[in-house]
Amino acid sequence: MKFNILIIGSELTKGLAVDTNSREIALSLAKMGLVVNKVSIVSDSLDVIEDEIGVSLKSSDLLIITGGLGPTMDDLTREALAHYFGEDLKIDPKLLGLIEDRYNLLRRETKEVIKRQAEIFPGAQPILPSTGTAPGLCIDKDGKVVIALPGVPSEMKEMLQDQVIPFIEKRFSLSKRFLVKTARVSGINEVEVEERIRGLEEEFMLDISLIPHPESVEIHLSLMADGDGGRTILDEASRRLQEMLGEHLIGFDGVSLEESIGMLLEARKLTLAVAESCTGGLISKRITDVSGSSKYFLGAVVSYANEAKERVLKVSKRHIEELGAVSPEVALDMAKGVAKAISSDIGLSVTGIAGPSGGSEYKPVGTVDIALWHLNGYLTDRHHFSGSRGEIRLKSSEAALRMLRDFLLGG
Repeated sequence: MKFNILIIGSELTKGLAVDTNSREIALSLAKMGLVVNKVSIVSDSLDVIEDEIGVSLKSSDLLIITGGLGPTMDDLTREALAHYFGEDLKIDPKLLGLIEDRYNLLRRETKEVIKRQAEIFPGAQPILPSTGTAPGLCIDKDGKVVIALPGVPSEMKEMLQDQVIPFIEKRFSLSKRFLVKTARVSGINEVEVEERIRGLEEEFMLDISLIPHPESVEIHLSLMADGDGGRTILDEASRRLQEMLGEHLIGFDGVSLEESIGMLLEARKLTLAVAESCTGGLISKRITDVSGSSKYFLGAVVSYANEAKERVLKVSKRHIEELGAVSPEVALDMAKGVAKAISSDIGLSVTGIAGPSGGSEYKPVGTVDIALWHLNGYLTDRHHFSGSRGEIRLKSSEAALRMLRDFLLGG
């Protein structure tokens, strides 16, 4: 069985907004065993919408549409569907009453224009909203199913999960499920990941997708299978993946680097403080994004100016003058200084040149020094990152957290 997605909105075709609905729909239906065949995005044009409906239904049994169901004149999905099926739109008094009740419940003023949302045609069944005001539509005709949902992501998701998915499960016989397991890799790039896991796809007869990010790589293992048998295959493939990637594999199914670090710090009963320069607080943000991080994260100092490094973190003035603020020695001073200032077991620091200016022949943009201090010893490491200012900062935070994780794993 094939299914397509049609997203409607001139704000999307003009680049003024980003489509998130197709991802939510594709992920939700993939779990049911339905893999999307095509995703189309079109403008708020009656002819364009109607043409795309026809094209999409020629290559699919199920078409899910989002957008164009509001009360304004550029909301044309109902009209386009009526034209395509050769029907006339008429106001349904019962549906109009339900829509007016929704407006009253939300304490919104009802206007004449909302009557457009109560227009329906023979063969179309309304899908009533529970959060917004725009009803959806379901047309089941000649072996084809068309479902139109609101474009507002929260309203679309609510209608999809509560009403559409149960309907699809009853309407179509789906014997298999699309199963996915996601892994996160840090410290090696997409090419290196591909080299290390070569042969895994054939060994377990599954599909592997790599999604590179500036700081990490996502690996998606997927297959179509019966529930229990498929999950067993994915579990075995995951264990093999761990062997292939070693310490570069951070975790599965959403476990982040910072979450992994939090579990290690808790297990070892260690506390952490961070000193940041070029990352401007990004490391601290990532750590505190994890709920419960106050158990092990004591605090941070963003020492951007040299004066702050010297005054707050007790960085050696001689190190700054002779070696520069971006140097292993200054990074180590920062790590030790923040641990002493906040009374933590571990101090972690980053200092570097994020660009686009500030680099030199000997220390080009992207030069970053990272240090970790602990009572039993210390680590320093220099990196040369490429990319935009934001990418260099993100890569720096990743490298610092990875150094911390490696240290914790090594005892």
